[in-house]
Amino acid sequence: MDDPDRQSDDSEADGGWADETGWSDDGTDDGGTDDDGTDDGGADDSEWDVGVDDVGGDAGGGETAVGPAGGSDWRGHAKTIGAMLGLVVVAFVMGVLAIVVLSVGLIVAGVEVTETDSLFVSLVGIQGIGFPLTAYGYLRYTDREFQRFIPTRVPSLKEILLIVGSAVGALVLVAITASVLVSLLSTEPAANSGGQTVAENPEIVPYLLPFVFLLNGPGEELLFRGVIQGRFREDYGGPVAIVLASLMFAPAHIVSLVGSPQAAAITISILTVPSLVFGAVYEYTDNFTVPALVHGLYNSILFGSIYLVSVYGDGVSELIVF
Repeated sequence: MDDPDRQSDDSEADGGWADETGWSDDGTDDGGTDDDGTDDGGADDSEWDVGVDDVGGDAGGGETAVGPAGGSDWRGHAKTIGAMLGLVVVAFVMGVLAIVVLSVGLIVAGVEVTETDSLFVSLVGIQGIGFPLTAYGYLRYTDREFQRFIPTRVPSLKEILLIVGSAVGALVLVAITASVLVSLLSTEPAANSGGQTVAENPEIVPYLLPFVFLLNGPGEELLFRGVIQGRFREDYGGPVAIVLASLMFAPAHIVSLVGSPQAAAITISILTVPSLVFGAVYEYTDNFTVPALVHGLYNSILFGSIYLVSVYGDGVSELIVF
């Protein structure tokens, strides 16, 4: 289900591979010369800052980043991973600043900010403002076109069925993973503070669900799947990109976890599971709308479960990807 534009650009990139690497079509080294016959003295750094349309469009292509010297460059890999980690930090900083501004605005307006109000403010500030603005800023800074780098379209009927099935499947996998880890380690997972707030105030669930679908799912997926997984795909292909993005996504939730370090580690391990599902459906469909809705539906089901659990028992607040 690949985008034809991506496939076309991939073909063009493959066709120009010999010139960039300094190898001619007959297999001989041309010494890294330019078209005018002069030695270029090595490729410019910007030559390797390519977009998703140039390299790695095929998730199974196995293409890796190569530096000017040819072959894998560990410093280049470290730079890419470090840049994406930095992007996550910037996103949270912007989100916190947005929360402060929104909170001060409410206080100045004479609104008493309650615990439930803080939950909504946090959703708007981090997932609604911080994450999207950071993602947009990265695309502008790197001169990437949104639609080409993050393909987005209305889901087809098949994709809608995939959305529902993936959300339910992720819940099943998470339940199994949580059960196994708790049995092996004899430690309960750390709870999510947002989930606890909902459990203590279940009456807010109907008002919260639109925020989950419009801000929570799309906001987090735009940053972690659209930008971060997309950037890793350029260098390492789809499967590795899914894993790397998930290894950044799950630990990022530590800011909302309540419990001991060991309990937090268990929850982060559990949250890796739905993250892998979100990343996989994105690579499979090449449609950003799909993981955004899978994420939103996943959390909505959990919030609905918390509403029921608040009446009948405890047990699912730590599983929320929030």
